[in-house]
Amino acid sequence: MQIWHLYREYIKSFCSFQLKDCPDCVEDCVQDVFMALLEARRAGKEIKNPKAWLTRVANNKIIDEYKNKAREAEHINRIVQYETALKISAVEMPQLNDVSDELIDEMTDNILNRLKADERSLVEDYYMEDMRVRDIAAMHGLSETNVRQKLFRARKKIVHMVKKEIEKQKI
Repeated sequence: MQIWHLYREYIKSFCSFQLKDCPDCVEDCVQDVFMALLEARRAGKEIKNPKAWLTRVANNKIIDEYKNKAREAEHINRIVQYETALKISAVEMPQLNDVSDELIDEMTDNILNRLKADERSLVEDYYMEDMRVRDIAAMHGLSETNVRQKLFRARKKIVHMVKKEIEKQKI
């Protein structure tokens, strides 16, 4: 317990600095670090430099946290894409055979042109150029999370515009 009192504030400030994007995760990280210390001591592991050991464990926990957040964000993105596709396919489009390719191209151009330039660029890169979010983020100087969020908002706008366009065209 002496190590807890000596290094708790140090580990907490280290975690706070590294996890500034997720302040709610700081206490969990600190607790996980000291739980790892407790488990290591119970297993009989000798820790010669506790501060360095705790810092390394904290760093590994932080890396794991960011990896989990990235996986979670990617999973959410897939769900949103699936739901968007379902919403688009659920829009009533009677007799699709009667819709010409030219009309679809015209609608697509019309809808894309009504998006803001940055939204249009992201949508075109992601859907038409089949670029990965990571590559789009690097190309546009944005974070991956920001790209995903902008794509989500653009998809919502597109679904809304498609519904309006279909009503307008009375397909």
